[in-house]
Amino acid sequence: MRNTFKLDKVDYLYNASKNNEEVQIIYYTLNKGKKAILPEALYAYCYRVDVKNSNYCSQHSNLEMLSDYAKGFYAIEKFDEDASKYNFSIAKLKRYESYIDRILETRDLRQIIQITKVLKWTDIWNFIGYKLLLKLNHYKMPEFLIKKQRLIKNI
Repeated sequence: MRNTFKLDKVDYLYNASKNNEEVQIIYYTLNKGKKAILPEALYAYCYRVDVKNSNYCSQHSNLEMLSDYAKGFYAIEKFDEDASKYNFSIAKLKRYESYIDRILETRDLRQIIQITKVLKWTDIWNFIGYKLLLKLNHYKMPEFLIKKQRLIKNI
């Protein structure tokens, strides 16, 4: 993809988290040019906490990373009227899951309460429903959520 976002001056790229623009860049690329979905993964995401390195995961808490991703999704919803043509509900749940799980594992009540200040209540209720659904399905993603149409594109 060409570097057109520098010329476009898109609000959601400038009005969200400055720590992590991953969500906004992915959404931006969805709206530009032709796309293809490849059957195999061509990359691997590495979550590494290493105090000797200055990577994103080492410098930010789970709550901060959750907040950064939420800000990205919320900026898209607020600043782009075309956002309704995509369904980010599953993408949000999958993105938030590891951070919320790690926060809950700490059993630190202050951090758990902070989740309610970072996420919208609808996202919190959707997350609770998602976790219950996973539990009922023996921690496997239910088939009706895996369908290609449900993952991103609204139908």
